Amino acid sequence: MLSSVFTAAIVLLSFAVAQSNTVPVTGLLGNATCNTNNPPGVLYKATLPDQPFAHLDSNIKGSISAFGNTNGIGVLVTVDFSNFPSEGGPFRK
Repeated sequence: MLSSVFTAAIVLLSFAVAQSNTVPVTGLLGNATCNTNNPPGVLYKATLPDQPFAHLDSNIKGSISAFGNTNGIGVLVTVDFSNFPSEGGPFRK
């Protein structure tokens, strides 16, 4: 019995080692490519409307911003939401 458990552990460990490599895959379709021609210093911002767009007891407020790095490589993304309803979701303060 002990030898079969040991053999099963070795087999499972070998599967885990075979799947690992030095470069992590970050998505189902593989890693994203690096964008190198972004407009530097440009800010794109989407803001939720002041009026609720659904019949809720509270109005979620917030925005999502994307700012191009000064060298054109990469984007800083900022997400800011507030005023979540007290019920109806996994919201914590």
